[in-house]
Amino acid sequence: MKRITCIAAPQTIPANYTLNLPESVTFCEGDQATIQAATLPNQYATLTAYLWSTCSTLTDIHVRNPGLYWLNAQTPCYNLADSTWAVQDFCESYLWIPNAYTPDGDGINDYFEFKGAPEPVTLYIFDRWGQQVYYSNKYQNNWDGTFQGNYLPAGIYTYVIEYLYINNNGQDPNPTGSKRQVRGTVSILR
Repeated sequence: MKRITCIAAPQTIPANYTLNLPESVTFCEGDQATIQAATLPNQYATLTAYLWSTCSTLTDIHVRNPGLYWLNAQTPCYNLADSTWAVQDFCESYLWIPNAYTPDGDGINDYFEFKGAPEPVTLYIFDRWGQQVYYSNKYQNNWDGTFQGNYLPAGIYTYVIEYLYINNNGQDPNPTGSKRQVRGTVSILR
């Protein structure tokens, strides 16, 4: 934050006024972040002129792209400047993983299929005793509920889904991707 000495009417605006932007805000890929500046009490609010790097003149902005956003605010007493980084991240909320499927060969819902994980995907499946009953390091939504060629009984199975996520907007410090892991359970219904 940068503060310039009072240029007019020092009693008009509180001396400790700051824009109080966070160092950074994180938002999920495909969503937006709201960056909010501290606002003056009502009696001073009309005396402040805001200008964001996006050309907005409001006290807050909504951003969909990662990057550095700055704000200049001019009051009768101070010119203030502050900035914040908007960081985009992949959020598991974009993964869609079913909690059950019916591998009965009828052509409907026969495979454990999930969406949203970038390929390549590694999938581990464990039974209720912890025995690994399925593994693939290039999973293609094709597990049909079998183990060693035999159909597994109906029940609850634990999955571990692993993948590398590379942020296309360059906010990931690891250009080869960050390892992500999701755990949960899926029921086989027969």
